[in-house]
This record gives sequence, C-alpha cells and structure tokens, in this order.
Amino acid sequence: MKSVTASVEKKSVPLRRASPSMASLSPITSNIMQDETSTSITNLIEVVENQIADQEPKKVAETLMRLRMTGYSRDEAIEYIACALMVEIYDVSNHNGQFTLSRYEANLDTLPDMPWADEINLDIGE
Repeated sequence: MKSVTASVEKKSVPLRRASPSMASLSPITSNIMQDETSTSITNLIEVVENQIADQEPKKVAETLMRLRMTGYSRDEAIEYIACALMVEIYDVSNHNGQFTLSRYEANLDTLPDMPWADEINLDIGE
C-alpha cells in the first residue's frame, strides 16, 4: 500500500480591525477589570468587531448605529457592546450557563445603560 502525505499550508487570518491596547480604551472598559482580563476585554472588542463585519447578530450593528447617533464615538459604542457580550461570557463561565442570544440582544437594547453591571460586579468609572 502506497502512503500519501499531504502538505497543509497554514494561513494567517488577518483581523478585521486592529485590537486597541488597554491604554487606548476609555474609562468604560479600562476600569472594568485589570491585569489578566485586559486581554479578555481586547478579545471581546475583537469579537464585537467581527460580529459587526459579519452582520451577525444584526442587533450588534444596529446597536452600534444607535449609539453613534446618540453621540458616542465608535470606540465607545464598541466598548459598550463588548460589556453586553461580557454578561453572556460571565454567565457561561460562572454559572455553567449557555450563551443566550435573546438576553444578549436585550442587554444591547439597554445600552448605554447597564443595569446588569452590579450583578456581575463591574467596576465602571464614569
């Protein structure tokens, strides 16, 4: 029996947008958590950017537009959306829950208010 070896080329997938450093984050997210979670916040922002680019879920792009129209910068709006996503991540990791799209979308609807911030013990300096 003849053996066949295939060569698989690994491709680097570029990010749709460069992730901001913690120094460039506004107080909305820079005060939420420090140290080890700073990378997580940057990752959440990256996920939000990908959701916007993919238009999935559509509510994310709609929320971005709504926040921009009410005077928030694009970066601030993205950070608020990342906070709403953080609620879902928190539930999955700390309560053995499942990602709930309907709750994520409901949290997006409340932005820029974050009534759930105390529930997950966010330290938001505004």
